[in-house]
Amino acid sequence: MTSFKILVTGATGYIGGTILSDLVNSQNDFVRKSSISGLVRGEAKAKELSGKGVNVELFSDLDASDEIEKIAGGYDMVIHTASGYHEGSAKALILGLAERKKNTGKDVYYIHTSGTSNLGDQPITGKYTETRVFSDKEDIYSYEKMRNE
Repeated sequence: MTSFKILVTGATGYIGGTILSDLVNSQNDFVRKSSISGLVRGEAKAKELSGKGVNVELFSDLDASDEIEKIAGGYDMVIHTASGYHEGSAKALILGLAERKKNTGKDVYYIHTSGTSNLGDQPITGKYTETRVFSDKEDIYSYEKMRNE
């Protein structure tokens, strides 16, 4: 039986590293049987992860859409914890998962955990402070896009 393949972006960061650690140390049988990889830039970060028993996917940067899409196409789930403001990388990951679904017929999953500050207050950075109350019934993506422009 082929194991479920999980890719975590931002794997050496605070959020991604925490998620990766939870996955690697999980007692859940399904997770324990899964193949877990981290998407990283640079050999030093790759060495850090591989020493913890994590598979490594090296990539150049978040703007390398074709590269990211190809990598994501090899996974059943992507947990994206890298920059919440980088639209291109998110799109590439989703397109890669779509290709996997098309090729395998299996369900794929995308979890985007980064970017809560895209909608929230940013008092530390001194940037835009959000005062709006959001609803699931509105087009939040269009609002974010307009505000970021």
